[in-house]
Amino acid sequence: MQTMELVSIRSGINSITAYRLDTKERKVWRGENYNDFIVQGEIFEIQPEKEWVFGNTSFVKGKIVSQRIDIPALELEPLPVHRYHSNSKEYEMEQVIPGSGDDREIDPIVESVEYKQAGLYDQAWEILLKTVKEDLRCIDGHVHMGNTTFGDGLHAFYTKIALKHYTVGVELGNYFLGEHFSGKLPWWYIDNRPYLRALHGHTGH
Repeated sequence: MQTMELVSIRSGINSITAYRLDTKERKVWRGENYNDFIVQGEIFEIQPEKEWVFGNTSFVKGKIVSQRIDIPALELEPLPVHRYHSNSKEYEMEQVIPGSGDDREIDPIVESVEYKQAGLYDQAWEILLKTVKEDLRCIDGHVHMGNTTFGDGLHAFYTKIALKHYTVGVELGNYFLGEHFSGKLPWWYIDNRPYLRALHGHTGH
C-alpha cells in the first residue's frame, strides 16, 4: 500500500486529527507512541495498515515514517501584508483569529492567556487547539502553544516541541511575506506582533 501524507490540525499522543495533503479529506490517525511529537500544521507520512469509518469519521492506522514542516506544501491562502505609504518600507501583516469578532467581548487568544495566568492550563490549551484547528494560519495560536509547552524551559522534551510550534509560526509568516520581502515590520503595528513573537521564540530559546 502506498504511503499517505497527512496534515495535523489537532495533535495528541496516540491520535491525531488531520487531513490528507492531496485530497484534503479529513482523517483521524490512530497509532502507538512515536518518537517525535507532531504539532499542528506539520505534515506526517504514514504507511497505512488499516482504514475504517465509524459514524461520520474516517480513521487510519499506520506507522509514521517521516514528518516535516513545509508550509508552502499546504497551499493555504496567504494573508495580506499591507504597506501604508508608497515611500515607506514599513509594513503590517494581517492576522486571523478564528472565533474573534464583534459578537465576542474577548478574543480567544486573550481568553487563553487569562486561563493560563489563572493556572487553568487545560482550558487555556483547549482554546488554542480549537483556534488553530479552525484556521492553521493563526500565527498567534501557534506561538502561544509554544509558550505554554515551553513552560520553565527546564525539560528538553517540551522545549523541543515548543520550538516546533514556533517554527510553524515563523514559516507561516515567511510564507505570507514571500521570499522577496525586504521591508520592515515594526513592533508598534499590532498585527506584526504574532510573527515577531514567533521569531523571538524560535531564535531566543
